[in-house]
Amino acid sequence: MREANAALDAGNVGEQAHEDLLRLIEEYDAHLDVVRSEEPGLAQEVERLIAEREAARKGRDFSRADRIREELREKGIALEDSKEGVRWRRVR
Repeated sequence: MREANAALDAGNVGEQAHEDLLRLIEEYDAHLDVVRSEEPGLAQEVERLIAEREAARKGRDFSRADRIREELREKGIALEDSKEGVRWRRVR
């Protein structure tokens, strides 16, 4: 799952492989429920908070950025900062 997502995010697959990987991820998730959020609108809320956090970091307001990270952690969301950007995942 991780390798498929990384390949998709990096654009390292052709159009047909892209469609095949998305279909495979959807089938995988139908059994394990690891991709879809449990709450309607969760992904949009997380992305909004990540954008706020990034703006705070760029403005050197690290206290605000840390508060946003903690708010997400309390909602069961872990952030992973990398050179490619911020990724998030549910933690239980």
